[in-house]
Amino acid sequence: MLALRETAEHHLAEAAGLLADFLDDRDRLEPVTPDELDQRMATGDVVLLEARPQQEYSAGHITGAVSTPVADIGARIAELPLDKNYVAYCRGPYCVHANAAVRVPHAHGRRTRPLTEGFPEWRLAATGKRPQSRDRMNKEDTMSRLLIVGYGAICYVVFLAAFLYAIGFVGNLVVPRTIDNGVTAPTLAALAVDIVLLALFAVPHSVMARPAFKRWWTRLIPATIERSTYVLVSSLLLLLLFWQWRSMPTTIWNVGWPPGRVALQTLFWLGWIIVLTSTFMINHFDLFGLRQVYLASRERSYSAVEFRTHLLYRLVRHPIMLGFIVAFWATPTMTVGHLLFAVATTAYILIAVPIEEHDLSRSLGDDYRKYRDRVPMLIPGIRLPKQRSSADTGPR
Repeated sequence: MLALRETAEHHLAEAAGLLADFLDDRDRLEPVTPDELDQRMATGDVVLLEARPQQEYSAGHITGAVSTPVADIGARIAELPLDKNYVAYCRGPYCVHANAAVRVPHAHGRRTRPLTEGFPEWRLAATGKRPQSRDRMNKEDTMSRLLIVGYGAICYVVFLAAFLYAIGFVGNLVVPRTIDNGVTAPTLAALAVDIVLLALFAVPHSVMARPAFKRWWTRLIPATIERSTYVLVSSLLLLLLFWQWRSMPTTIWNVGWPPGRVALQTLFWLGWIIVLTSTFMINHFDLFGLRQVYLASRERSYSAVEFRTHLLYRLVRHPIMLGFIVAFWATPTMTVGHLLFAVATTAYILIAVPIEEHDLSRSLGDDYRKYRDRVPMLIPGIRLPKQRSSADTGPR
């Protein structure tokens, strides 16, 4: 027992020494108080650095703070101008990351000081549980959250407009420009323009969905609006395609038999119904970015939707894509322009889906691989020959 006591006293002494060194370091680094930070940020005299990981920053941060995770600060030092003053903060007054976020820029000639408090203390002040000298920051943070929600809502409205117009465009219904009633042009010119328009949609739509692009993209925009921005860009590119589409009205087939026309028109509407309802079988609001901005407005961390296979997802792995294919091909009158659109979009789906499944296998692991093994990709009851992607080559 005596030996145990001596060992404990020795380590307690070491811990006390480390704590004293830590606090002494903070004193030597001239900490900045919240009120001083308020005044200096109001005059634009200081840049506030957030040392927590990006995910925590996205969930909530002091208004005006720049995300500089402590693990990345060394690599990003060139982004911090020498003529600025900096204040760094982290999770609280004893968070070692704040000191690290100060020391590294300071060692590279940036005038940097720590904040006496962390994000939890600031949030308490912002909710009125501390003196009201921080009301301005609270109002700015509320405005920021309202802007994020408003942006997400606008992106969703643009998507709805593009989706509804797409139905009219493909079905030659109601809207002013349709797949067979677009801009007139010679056949070769129309073919070239339409291929460019299809590529302008397909390439960003696929590239922006890749994890590597998202990691780069969220360095430029907040992670909370990444999905909404993806939805907005995709919708705007679709609207551009509808606006500039060159029609090629030469008829490939025309079903004149009334029951046949009704059957094809019924399939057309069934395809769109499958597309829309399938989004709700996973999480419609997460798919189109609304859940992300809502969680940000509530200062709650985003978590991925649980992997579930309901209803149509038990028949095929990609019912949304199946619905699009049915809607694009089910027409009583097939023109050259419509055929080009149907062939190109179907080819895009067949190329993009395996790429998407590669990412899903990596993120979801064995759960998705087992699901892929037992459920067809696009056609119920029909399975393509099994292919192993690079995501499957590791141990299972």
